[in-house]
Amino acid sequence: MSRKRQLESQLVQRQLITIQIGLLVATAVLVAAPVAPAAQPGGGVWFDIGEDKGVYVTSEDSLSWEYFPPFTFGRSYPPGTLVYASVTPRGCELIAPLECGSVPVVASFEAFFYDGGCGCGGWLLESVTLRMAYDDAVVEALGAEEADLGILHYDWNLLEWVALEDVRIDAEANRVEVDLSGWILAEQYYVVTPMAPTPVQPATWGALKSGWW
Repeated sequence: MSRKRQLESQLVQRQLITIQIGLLVATAVLVAAPVAPAAQPGGGVWFDIGEDKGVYVTSEDSLSWEYFPPFTFGRSYPPGTLVYASVTPRGCELIAPLECGSVPVVASFEAFFYDGGCGCGGWLLESVTLRMAYDDAVVEALGAEEADLGILHYDWNLLEWVALEDVRIDAEANRVEVDLSGWILAEQYYVVTPMAPTPVQPATWGALKSGWW
């Protein structure tokens, strides 16, 4: 069964549970209202975009995460509107648009988002923050400097890798952060890699490769 169908099945089950709970409440049986699960290490999480609450979606090792602020997709969605997200470290062989060896990889991740049929389509009205952890020993092995790390994102519209702007590097904690906006539906791929000290323009696949170590 595909991941989308598995998620759709989970959503239907949650909706049925919600209906059952509503019926029990109507018959005066005291039942706790269903709550979208909080982020748990080791997997994705369903959360409520109609609730005034921020959510951290963590990776398995809890070192990397994606933070969704309250009302990330706007205020038009009622409480109980569930979506699903996950953040997963991936080797280059598991990132379809990335050819292993074409770029020095410090760390690479897949951020997955499923809108649960809510209609938001993965379009962000508020920026989300993505934090990715890396191993400084990998940076050293590449002969690079942590201060030169950047993040590449695969743009499904352009069908090429582009460099993200305003990347924040915490060399002491071995992590990078960036704020994301726009469209995040389905699989989104990110690669932490040493970049040229001087940005290369335009940010196209060929131009980026000319700036890699």
